[in-house]
Amino acid sequence: MGDGVNNIRLISLVMYIVLVAHVSGCLFYFIGGIEIDYGIAQSWISINDYDVVSEDFGESYSKALYWGLTTLMSGESQMDVNPQTPVERFYIVLIIVIGAILGAMVIGNLTIILEARVQTVKRYRDRLHEIEELFSLYDVKPEMKARIKKYTDFEFSVSKGFDFEGVVGVLPYHMKRELKVQVGR
Repeated sequence: MGDGVNNIRLISLVMYIVLVAHVSGCLFYFIGGIEIDYGIAQSWISINDYDVVSEDFGESYSKALYWGLTTLMSGESQMDVNPQTPVERFYIVLIIVIGAILGAMVIGNLTIILEARVQTVKRYRDRLHEIEELFSLYDVKPEMKARIKKYTDFEFSVSKGFDFEGVVGVLPYHMKRELKVQVGR
C-alpha cells in the first residue's frame, strides 16, 4: 500500500475521531439542556453554572468539543463536568465505550500502516542482498556496481518494491499485453 493511501487513512481516521467528539459533545450539551427544560435541577449544566442559553455559541461549542475529545480519548473529562443524572451517566458510559472502540481502531490502523512500511523496507533489503550476492558471484566493476545500486534505488522508490513483471509473468501473453496497456507500462 502506498504512502498516499496510508496518509489518507490517517487523515480520515483523525476526521472521524473529531466528528465523533463533535457529536458526543453536542449531544451531552443537548441532554443537559433537555433536563433543565424538564425541571431536573441536578443536570451537569445547572450544577456547574453553565449558562447555555446566553453563552456565546463559540464558547459553548468549544466546551462541547473539548469535553467530547477528552472523554473519548481518556475516558475522563478534563473539565469540571461530572454527570449528575442517570441519563448523563449512561451517556458517558456509552461515550467511554465508543472511545475504547476508536482507540482500538487507531491502534489497528497504525499497526497496518507500520506493517506495510516494514514489508517495504524488507523487500528493499532483500533486493540489496540479492544485488550484493550478484556482485560476490561475478567480477562487476565498481562503476557498474554504483550504477546498478543507483538504478535499484530509483526503481524501488517508484515501485515500492512491487515486482510487476513477476506477478504479471504468469499471465497469458494477450492478458499481459492488455494489462500493461491499462496500467500504462
